Amino acid sequence: MCYTIIASRYVQLIYKKETMCEDMILDWLKEIRGKKTMKEVATNADIVESYYSMIENGVRCPPVGTAKAIARALNFDWHRFYDDDTPNSNGNTA
Repeated sequence: MCYTIIASRYVQLIYKKETMCEDMILDWLKEIRGKKTMKEVATNADIVESYYSMIENGVRCPPVGTAKAIARALNFDWHRFYDDDTPNSNGNTA
């Protein structure tokens, strides 16, 4: 019985992580990037450009290490990726 509860909670956590960026274009990230290209940011964060694009367009959620690398490359607090008060493309909060 204990295994069932643990497994159920694990699935809930994975589902939440996978869906938290769904339909959430990160306009704030585009604003911070400014005139830098996606390629410049990706290179400075040591990730590939296509992956950075997926993050910025809300297709992928960055793991903590990647969030920290992007934040370092653009000079902002990495917690912003996971902040519920950050507005999405519709002006609503997550």
